[in-house]
Amino acid sequence: MLLYGDVCGFLAKDVELTKLSSRNAAKIEKTLRGLARRFFFAAILKYAALHLRNEGKRYRPVDVGRFQDKAATTKSIRTALKKEIIDSGMDWNIFRDQVIEIICALRRRFHKERLSGEKRSFHFLRLADGKGLMNRLRSEFNASRRMDGHLVDKLVSSNYAGVLREEILTAVAGANA
Repeated sequence: MLLYGDVCGFLAKDVELTKLSSRNAAKIEKTLRGLARRFFFAAILKYAALHLRNEGKRYRPVDVGRFQDKAATTKSIRTALKKEIIDSGMDWNIFRDQVIEIICALRRRFHKERLSGEKRSFHFLRLADGKGLMNRLRSEFNASRRMDGHLVDKLVSSNYAGVLREEILTAVAGANA
């Protein structure tokens, strides 16, 4: 929905009639790209914990709700998470190393594919914690949950709907083979 639902266009128009044209889609997109980096980091933390759990370690899933707090910095979030991990008897260095490994793998992939800044930005948005990012956008622009219906409507009428349908059918056919 974030990539193909025209969330920036919707938020620019989702205002009271007296405030029409008070929001600029380009400025909203800039905010979205900045928040995407924040929630991309949230997704990496979540994935690192899940990966370690999958390996049999007792790391709890990371609560990415803390990224909603506008006053919280990435550093303050990381510091609080480190304390939680250490207090729960887990090894912070193992967790940190897993996060670094994920980041390095993504950097190698981006470098190998020679992605431009625009393409990297697209991947940050695609890989970000989408649910958290949507909630933060709602908060940032005082939008209701009803915006999801508008975004889905835009999404299903886009070219991406056909691409997604084919990807799902291909994946299902492959799983059943």
